[in-house]
Amino acid sequence: MKHGLYKVEIVQFYNADNGKHIGDDKINMILNFMKISDVGANADKVIWCSYI
Repeated sequence: MKHGLYKVEIVQFYNADNGKHIGDDKINMILNFMKISDVGANADKVIWCSYI
């Protein structure tokens, strides 16, 4: 993964509250990293963070 800004989409297939899988029981979650060129205005539901 190259250095830069990424939008991350998290798709979770495991519901920890009731211990059940949704869909494929061999995958707990998928992280999709999409490279972006700039950080625009954020909607109220979007959270931006950094990881070092």
